[in-house]
Amino acid sequence: ANRAGKTEGALQLAVAVAGGRGSWSSRAWCLRNKIPIEVLPEHPGTVWISALTYADALEYHRPTLDKYLPIGTRRRSWTANHQGRAVLPGGGQIVSKAAAMGRRNARRRYQGKPCDLIILDEEHEKPIFEECIARTGDHNGLVLLSMTPLMGLTWPYQAFLTSPGPGYGSSTIYGLDNPHVSSVQLRRR
Repeated sequence: ANRAGKTEGALQLAVAVAGGRGSWSSRAWCLRNKIPIEVLPEHPGTVWISALTYADALEYHRPTLDKYLPIGTRRRSWTANHQGRAVLPGGGQIVSKAAAMGRRNARRRYQGKPCDLIILDEEHEKPIFEECIARTGDHNGLVLLSMTPLMGLTWPYQAFLTSPGPGYGSSTIYGLDNPHVSSVQLRRR
């Protein structure tokens, strides 16, 4: 699904969840994209977005989020090569994390407060995913993996395709589904 818009769509969802149902822009986003408003928390949400490295977060996530964050959002450590935070005007927040925060005991780096949504962009290690499931339990939240399976038939293939557990699902999209990328160029690759 390279160039299909997975990350862009996931980050738009992140801003809508952080805004919650009380945010007019979150409600408008749901309406425009035909997404049930019930997907959003009733309160301003807490969202974690995790890249594989902080270099990836700085290059892809944070600039993309800047396109969608509402006016008045306060950014903390947003341009730093470590964890950053965006606090929306209504109090919702988005925390930018990275799996490479420390390879040793990476799972412990994902412990903390409850979240409404966690996005793991590209394939993270299974223990990180498992810790994220625990973080979303209190809020009946979601963990979203936006990834192209470049590593082969690893743990996500087993967990989501061959023997998915209750509440697990998958969607497949293709680069040619993205109306913003030239299909001629994609077919040449």
